[in-house]
Amino acid sequence: MLRKMVVLSLVVGLGAFGAGCGDPCEAAAEDFVAAYEACGIPTGTDGGDGAEVECTDALQAQLECSAACAAAAPCEALDGTDADAALDYGLCVADCI
Repeated sequence: MLRKMVVLSLVVGLGAFGAGCGDPCEAAAEDFVAAYEACGIPTGTDGGDGAEVECTDALQAQLECSAACAAAAPCEALDGTDADAALDYGLCVADCI
């Protein structure tokens, strides 16, 4: 359950970052969300609240890394139905931070 909450927080948080960032950050956040949506997992992202977020090199790298983890993970990792895969995915994302 905790893993699902962490993953959901990442999805919502990255969706919000993507909404206010410049092109590289927005593209990475969209890629992250797209990985979940490709697995049929609703993300609830609606473009954020319009808040401006500066797309720094560090944020861009974190978003791109997280998007790469999501793209490489099987759907069972993203939806938490495979605990081992979800753990591997969580460790991948943690390494991005």
